[in-house]
Amino acid sequence: MAVTRTKKELRNPYFHQYYEQKLKAGKTKQQATVCIMRKLVNIIYYLMKTNAAYIIPEVSNQDAG
Repeated sequence: MAVTRTKKELRNPYFHQYYEQKLKAGKTKQQATVCIMRKLVNIIYYLMKTNAAYIIPEVSNQDAG
């Protein structure tokens, strides 16, 4: 999980929500992690191609629960 070592705060709530969503969809933990890696690769490619800065997407409290 994307939790800092010293705090219980999520580093990236968007990907944590995506991970939980994949687990609820029936994926194993390893499969959910691979889904996140693929999403990250796509984001990194886009950022390099467009020379843009990464902005963490907002996650509403309703979606996070």
